[in-house]
Amino acid sequence: NAGAALVRMGRLEEAEERLRHALALDPRHTIALQNLAESLRKQGRFEEALEYYRAAMETDARNPMPHAGMGDALLRLGRHEESLRSFDRALALEPGLEAVRALRESALAILRQGNED
Repeated sequence: NAGAALVRMGRLEEAEERLRHALALDPRHTIALQNLAESLRKQGRFEEALEYYRAAMETDARNPMPHAGMGDALLRLGRHEESLRSFDRALALEPGLEAVRALRESALAILRQGNED
């Protein structure tokens, strides 16, 4: 997928354009939805990314990656409890995601610190 490759290369605006074009042709294309969400998240457009992560989850409920990406976006938005739930869903679907486990631990540490204050 050209959009995914562009996201990996950091050519995020170009990736966004291609992915939006792909979604205009097929609005339920799970991979395009997920990759667009990733592109938006990497651009710091977290709220917008959440919309596309949700859509990707609706088209493929068994894919852990939209849950993981949503968790990261929520974490960056300061929505720590919600991020924890998203990470937990991703790990329930695929327990071996160590990067997700590390992000989950970060969210948990932030929540614990907030409870100590």
